[in-house]
Amino acid sequence: MRVHRDAGMKTSDRKKRQRGAALVETALVFLTALAMILFIVDMGRILLTQQFIAERAPLLIISERTRISQMAPRRGFDRRRPPKQ
Repeated sequence: MRVHRDAGMKTSDRKKRQRGAALVETALVFLTALAMILFIVDMGRILLTQQFIAERAPLLIISERTRISQMAPRRGFDRRRPPKQ
């Protein structure tokens, strides 16, 4: 005859074990949910940064072209020949 493992336990001991098991399960579910939420927030930040860079890149290129064109040599200067001394 097989005897169930909890058959000899008192009711209070069984409740304590059940409470402990419930606490462990709750902790696992909470940590999983927290990890999922943090992952979603982090991915949102990454996508926001990527979108920000994608929108600003053309403006940066235009401003760099303007800056370089302002630094360009004046008319009458030939880059191929060194200036006469």
